[in-house]
Amino acid sequence: MKRFLYSLKGMYSAIFQESCLKILVAVIIAATVASALACVQDEELPIIKQYEMPEWVVEDENIDLKVNTFDNQKTRKVYIQFQNGDVIDLTKTHSKQIESGEESIWEAKDLKLPPEKYSFQIVARDSVNFSEPKTVNITVYPYDEDGDGIGYRDELKYDLDVNKKNPVSKYLLDKNLGIYIPVFTYLENDEWMNDSEKSFIDLAITYHPKISQILPEFYNEIVKLPDLSTIEEKDVEAIEDIFILASNPQYKTVFESMLSVGIKDKRKYCSPLEALLWEAYDDKTLSDFLGPYSMEKLIKDAWKNTHTSNNYWSAKWKEFDEVVDRLNSPELATIYCLDNFSYDSTLGERMKAGVLFWPAQKTFNDKKGACIDQAGFVLNCIIHNGYICDDFNIPKNNTACVLSARPGLLEPGHSVCLYVQDDKLYIADLTWKTGIHGPFKTVKDAADFTWPGWNEYWILNADAKLINRYKK
Repeated sequence: MKRFLYSLKGMYSAIFQESCLKILVAVIIAATVASALACVQDEELPIIKQYEMPEWVVEDENIDLKVNTFDNQKTRKVYIQFQNGDVIDLTKTHSKQIESGEESIWEAKDLKLPPEKYSFQIVARDSVNFSEPKTVNITVYPYDEDGDGIGYRDELKYDLDVNKKNPVSKYLLDKNLGIYIPVFTYLENDEWMNDSEKSFIDLAITYHPKISQILPEFYNEIVKLPDLSTIEEKDVEAIEDIFILASNPQYKTVFESMLSVGIKDKRKYCSPLEALLWEAYDDKTLSDFLGPYSMEKLIKDAWKNTHTSNNYWSAKWKEFDEVVDRLNSPELATIYCLDNFSYDSTLGERMKAGVLFWPAQKTFNDKKGACIDQAGFVLNCIIHNGYICDDFNIPKNNTACVLSARPGLLEPGHSVCLYVQDDKLYIADLTWKTGIHGPFKTVKDAADFTWPGWNEYWILNADAKLINRYKK
């Protein structure tokens, strides 16, 4: 009986093993068929529709990468792969079934990279297929590569040089006064800040609330002055004297008059303000020049009687270009000519040279010239500072020329600089009826004043070229 039972047990065991084997084979076949069917049904590639990522970040900042995908079945994975083979998976944050498949959004979570330039590919896959990879680039900048304590984003925000130290800007940011950075960045040239520069900035900040209300343009103008390109102790003392006056509403119209001389957005700086600074260097009582105010009085005293100018003998007056920058209005150029040039008829020499008047540089060097030479010098100065040469068929504002009023073709008559200021005609006469005259209603009226017996007048540009001619 026992033998029979053992025999029966073995028979059932064999049958059971055979059945299990058949079931396993059936499962494998079913899975293979299902996989094959899936491949047939999912033969479309997933699509990376778009991605969003910044072109750059600063170290320790998260890289916000968002990828939008589509698949006719389901996108199962999105990842980025670096050139060295490293892979970072993205996280699915949103999906939506539509009639043609699935749309999904994938994002990078807490993705940070060390400072470097990177190039990597974005890849999406479904159950069996891979998308066309998208190659993207990003730069990770060091937080403070130049070591000045200002972060990369702040340096860009305030338009600072990210490759050099900006101690003045750091000083302002530490005081939560970043709004002043555009005014004082010119002091960053030497990459360090001395005590005088700190004092200057502190003074400017102290007086700013009052001055900005009275004279909004004042700070932008005073920092343009050549003497303040670097700040020393003497500058701080002089500047404080000027700040005191500029913060007083009593002198509002005086400073506005100073700042209006020349064409503001064309001139290099405000020359009357420079003259006031020269007076301040000498510890003069500045209010004496402001009430009542006369630009001519201030300019003549500063140019003749200050140590900085030394009656035109200082280095301030040696270089042609530097002087032309200073003579940025017809009035200023006229004062300079009357103080420095003598009359000298150059007609014979000019006729030999074939020019109507000498170049401004030569007149400046010689410190002499005929009326037409000196008029040409004034014209050159104001053209350099924003005026435009014009033929004066229809006078336009801020235009200028040399006006030569003549009895006849070979008779010189007299020449002046003709210009339009505030839409009115004026002349600068340097050798006969010296000074500024006008306003005149027409060019003919200006010619009548220049040379009453004229029969024709010429209009010449700064290159001594005849550009218009009128005969009675």
